[in-house]
Amino acid sequence: MATPPLSTSKKFPARLIGTVVRGFGRGSRDLGVPTANLGIDESLRIRPAAAAGPPTADAYPYAHPALGHLSKGIYWGFARIAAEDAVYPAAISVGTNPTYGNDSVTIEPHLIAPPDGGDRRRSSCGETVLTDFYGKTLRLSVVGFLREEERYDSLEALIVAIKNDILNTEKECSLVEGNLFGDVDGPRSEEFRWVVSDEDV
Repeated sequence: MATPPLSTSKKFPARLIGTVVRGFGRGSRDLGVPTANLGIDESLRIRPAAAAGPPTADAYPYAHPALGHLSKGIYWGFARIAAEDAVYPAAISVGTNPTYGNDSVTIEPHLIAPPDGGDRRRSSCGETVLTDFYGKTLRLSVVGFLREEERYDSLEALIVAIKNDILNTEKECSLVEGNLFGDVDGPRSEEFRWVVSDEDV
């Protein structure tokens, strides 16, 4: 796993509870990697990672001040739709999607189905496709950093990078939990258990 930026290195985990909103639709349409985008508004509940204080002057100007503690980048963690039981590994993009040249910051977790599950390998690039979650509450724990956000010269190169992020997310979740879809055990199992629970952030 990559070394996290200084502004995030001591800020894990970060817990978020928010509503899934419609994005640009490019994750599904262009990339074959649909995401459950979290709305960034006053309803988003966040527990900034440990030792949180005001974002530093050079922090990226996120729409929600608390997100200033998460630098733009790609992360791994756990996610659950609050009304459902399943907990998924999540490859999480926080940033502006520079390949597309966006201005606004988005939080875009891709929920990863079990390798042998019926929802896996369904997309155009062989990744997870779940039902849409628009309007539902998502519980998201950002546990670790994978890499910095980058601009790619082609969608094909971006897809390759995302698929690698998904593989690395699965490895990290497996290391943490031992058996993510079975017994929970591991040094960061507290975050898995928090996602499973109905506790506030």
